[in-house]
Amino acid sequence: MLFELIAERYERRSILITANQPFSGWNNVFPDPGMTVAAIDRLVHHSTIFELHQVESYRGKAAARQQQKQRADDKAQRKRQSPSAGHHHCRQPQPSDRSWWGDLSAGEGMQDVSIEFQPTQTDSPVKLHGLWLGQGRADAPVLLYFHGARWDVRGSASRMRRMHELGFAVLGVDYRGFGRSSAALPSETQAYEDALAAWKWLAQRYPQSRRFVFGYSLGGAIAVNLAAEVDDEAGLIVEGSFPSNPDVVSTFKWGWLPLGPLITQRLDADARIARVGSSVLVVHGDSDSLIQPKLGRQLFDRAKP
Repeated sequence: MLFELIAERYERRSILITANQPFSGWNNVFPDPGMTVAAIDRLVHHSTIFELHQVESYRGKAAARQQQKQRADDKAQRKRQSPSAGHHHCRQPQPSDRSWWGDLSAGEGMQDVSIEFQPTQTDSPVKLHGLWLGQGRADAPVLLYFHGARWDVRGSASRMRRMHELGFAVLGVDYRGFGRSSAALPSETQAYEDALAAWKWLAQRYPQSRRFVFGYSLGGAIAVNLAAEVDDEAGLIVEGSFPSNPDVVSTFKWGWLPLGPLITQRLDADARIARVGSSVLVVHGDSDSLIQPKLGRQLFDRAKP
């Protein structure tokens, strides 16, 4: 219904939408990332966005009071059910979809990195936050890691450590709008520019090292674009990625809907991967239910033989 409403009023009439979650939290609203990307992509096109920070929320206050009352009621109930005054009940861990919290410990010991550059579209300088995990030997290959759409770079700390165990020095970066990088509404064009800035940063500091590009999920499309633009990469590794956003949407149960033309952030990796001049490795799990394995195979088939 949301897509029908947007399509009906797009460039015809005004529409006002309010939300108590930033765009980075909309994955908790929609059933899958593909629908999230399509919805945000259409909403922000020709739109004016007002972000209200540190503004008192009456709905939030009401929810906090309700939660406080519920905790008090639960505590009173436990006391009534307790067999003795000295007995304590253990609170069981509650399930959470914020899986990147589990990677915070994996990020311990990684070095924070700041990459500053002047973007082409705005006058304000950009600062990218990254995590660096170096190797003990000077001739170690260097890998630039691009994460997916759901969490910031800390959520990829475990994956970065696995690549480190294989012998790579690893730099993972957050695009604008993610983590501690400059605040901005994430976009495909900006992510490509951020990736190139991170690559130049590595090239300046490790000019003699073999440098590889790695992209996971959405980061795969960003990695493919970077590897197609530069000519000094030693290789490209893509894991759990896809040919394009419309291709992903077409595999969903509602993929028969004509949503492709509505997606402007297309991430057309299949149109660029043939321009990559280095070796390409595409990895995809056969049990991936979100990004289907056939999409990874399709992307591999478009690479240069």
